[in-house]
Amino acid sequence: MSEPRLRAIENSGREPEGETRSLLRQFRNLTHPSAMGMRFQVLEATMDRG
Repeated sequence: MSEPRLRAIENSGREPEGETRSLLRQFRNLTHPSAMGMRFQVLEATMDRG
């Protein structure tokens, strides 16, 4: 979902500014292995409403 935007920022060759810099810092802190553990895994669940 946010991957295209993150890739665009990364590939721009410029240093992010303002709110973008703040949001990237928050994202890096959230996804850092020390916060989630080295073996962090994701489970995606769906519900059949039929």
